[in-house]
Parts: sequence; structure tokens; C-alpha cells
Amino acid sequence: MKHGMYPTNPLDRYKAERLVDLITSDCQLYTPEFLEAEDQEEWIAKRAKEVLPEFLRKINKNIDTNYMKHGWAATKELSIADVVLLAWLASVIFNPYYEEREKLLKNSELPHLKLYWEQ
Repeated sequence: MKHGMYPTNPLDRYKAERLVDLITSDCQLYTPEFLEAEDQEEWIAKRAKEVLPEFLRKINKNIDTNYMKHGWAATKELSIADVVLLAWLASVIFNPYYEEREKLLKNSELPHLKLYWEQ
């Protein structure tokens, strides 16, 4: 990376963008702007319970090979994908509606996310 966290290598750029897209679109947890204020909390809580576990599995699977080989989420060095992933992971771990958050870092189904968070 020549000037920052955005990869200059086309393949690394693709890998970083793919993970960022997965997190910001497919795994977007919070979009209740269209709901009335009293419905937002219920929507977020329901989504955290019903949809979040699958998001976590998707992201864990997406980072597994690269993380084990290079220690980063998408490329051989720290990139924008790592910043996005860490911010998203923090929003999950500190999400008061996600009842399983204490178990998340002990979950054997998500070994790469667990290791990634701990680094």
C-alpha cells in the first residue's frame, strides 16, 4: 500500500473491497431509520437475535484463509477492510441487544473472528 490503507495491488484491492462490501451491505445490522422511534429497538433486537449469527459465520468464513496465512482480514497487511471489520465487530460485541455477545469470543464456530478480535 503506497499511501495509506487502500491496497494498490488489484487483487488485494478486490479482496479488501469484497470484505468491506460484505460487511456494509450483506451484513448491515442497523438500518431502522424508516421505523418509528418506538419500533427501532424491537427491530434491532430481533435482527440481532435472528440474523446476526449468520452474519458472524459469513464473515468468519470470509476471513479464515487470509487471516491464518497473513494475520489480517483481507490482504497481506493492514487495510481498510481491517478497519471496517474491527468497527463492525465492536458494534456487535458491545451491542446491548445481542444476548450472546459474551459467548461470541468463546465460540468455537467462529475461531478466526475470535483470534482476530484478540489480536
